[in-house]
Amino acid sequence: VLGVFGGVFAMQMLDPILNLILHVSTVLQSSDINLLTAIDLVRSLKKSLESMRNDGNGFKNIYKNTQQLCKENCITIPAVKKRKISSKIATANQHFMFIKEDEMRVNVYYQTLDQLVAGLNLKFYQEILKIIEFIGHLLRSEADINIFLLSSVYDLDAAETEIKKFIYLNNQQTYLKVTKQIMKSG
Repeated sequence: VLGVFGGVFAMQMLDPILNLILHVSTVLQSSDINLLTAIDLVRSLKKSLESMRNDGNGFKNIYKNTQQLCKENCITIPAVKKRKISSKIATANQHFMFIKEDEMRVNVYYQTLDQLVAGLNLKFYQEILKIIEFIGHLLRSEADINIFLLSSVYDLDAAETEIKKFIYLNNQQTYLKVTKQIMKSG
């Protein structure tokens, strides 16, 4: 059971997180978004969540706001829960929390952000994103710039051969279309 303090903390913690997710979700649902922009948005969300985890000031502000709301509404901030760590899991060096702020940072804030980032990594596997990104650039005829993107996933020689073949065939098709148009007009 979270309790009233835990509920206030969760509300303060989830507000910036859910605002980020809402923004990305709204843009991803628009009808005119392209695949490369979608990939950039997902990566940006992941970086923002990681940045929140690494930025100590973000958590301090959340905890400070939680304390203020609790004070204004006469909500008691509970003492740190002393948790016994299983001797099968723990080593001789056990770490106990002595401050409620540290307990909330480690047991709630970090775990929430870590689970969100892990979920994004699971849903948007990085190697697949690289392939999609490469294909998107290829369709935009930016193949020469992004050969290294594909080579990080596949053998460079094979990828380079396929890219050259694709570019050659694409150029041949364009040449044939232009030639046909010239012949029709002349």
